Amino acid sequence: DFEGKGGKDPSLGLLITVSTKLIRLVDDSVIYANEFKYRSAERKLSYWLQDNAQPFMKELEQAYQSLSEKIVEELFLIYDLP
Repeated sequence: DFEGKGGKDPSLGLLITVSTKLIRLVDDSVIYANEFKYRSAERKLSYWLQDNAQPFMKELEQAYQSLSEKIVEELFLIYDLP
């Protein structure tokens, strides 16, 4: 999703929300659930679309990297799995 204000060349920020669940297969119980969010800086629509939307694609790659790092860190380095 994009967040921002309207207008001819609105300022928009990329917002991605990822829901995660870890389910125990034996009894289908949820042993972990969390939501992770990524928000980019707001930029003009014309910026996001320049060079065949390369800034947008680069931001998506950065978002995926950031979100995956947060999920791995929380699930495997912070959260004590039963």
